[in-house]
Amino acid sequence: MHFLHQSGIKCHGRLRSSKCVIDGRWVLQITDWGLASLRTHSYETEEARNRALLWTAPEVLRSHDDSMVTPKADVYSFGIILYETMFRNSPYDTEGDMAMSPEDVVARVRYGERPPYRPRIPEPNQLKPEVVDLMLDCWREKPNDRPDFSLIKKQYKDMNKGIKYNIVDNMLRMMEKYSNDLEEIIDSRTKLLTEEIKKTDSLLYRMLPPTAADCMKRGQQYQPELFKHATIYFSDIVSFTKLAGAATPLQVVDFLNELWTAFDDIILKYDVYKVETIGDAYLVASGLPVPNVERHAAEIALMALDVLSTVMAFTVRHEPGRKLEIRIGLHSGPVVTGRA
Repeated sequence: MHFLHQSGIKCHGRLRSSKCVIDGRWVLQITDWGLASLRTHSYETEEARNRALLWTAPEVLRSHDDSMVTPKADVYSFGIILYETMFRNSPYDTEGDMAMSPEDVVARVRYGERPPYRPRIPEPNQLKPEVVDLMLDCWREKPNDRPDFSLIKKQYKDMNKGIKYNIVDNMLRMMEKYSNDLEEIIDSRTKLLTEEIKKTDSLLYRMLPPTAADCMKRGQQYQPELFKHATIYFSDIVSFTKLAGAATPLQVVDFLNELWTAFDDIILKYDVYKVETIGDAYLVASGLPVPNVERHAAEIALMALDVLSTVMAFTVRHEPGRKLEIRIGLHSGPVVTGRA
């Protein structure tokens, strides 16, 4: 910018962060300068036009002619870019300003409030006081109070005296930081994925036999299987329709949940597999998916007696005086399993 102001071009006129680019040698270049009289502003929306004016000096905004720019207007724009660079934030995007539209921000800058309306400087911050002072000087209300780029260049050299910059070392530090951040993100996402897999597996193994669940996880088709020796247990609640009709939905859900939880605790003591619950029906099998040729009938019979004993002592909370009864059916023989 110092070179541009010393040349015949005199000023940039539309300086903002989008006009600052990095070339293949990691050197910042300024673009879109010169030939202002041959160019016209073309914006898709009025909001886009106002957003582009966030870097424009107040005296240029008041002139209503974006081409009426001066070197000191470029200094103001540089101050806004310095703010973006130091705070890693867009201008006027801090808390309190975000609710305002670009049009409102431009209007406040143009109006010339006391004190002048400028981007908020977050507190506390890690910046050197000299950097903050330079930024404030660059966006002063009166153009003549702003420094020129020769003075800005000198102040920057004084601020960075003794500091050596090596682009390779800087890139290595950036890559190391990026790598560490990436590892943390991957580790966090992996933990979340592991938790979700555990939840999915838990649900899957509760709904399906382990052999069928394992096939599904491997993406394989579960083949129907014949078990020549098995026993099936099936039970339902006597007069369940009448009982449910006299209760609220929540009472029915609580009742079934309490009863099925008691049944689930019982089957853990036996070599049986809970197939499913359908409404008030409870379906259990023994001899599958792991065969137990000589024990399946005894396991189911003992489990049925345990269930019956539990039901006889069970209290329906919303009808304490009601005696709960269930029907139980058992059958032994060959069984074919499959996945619907």
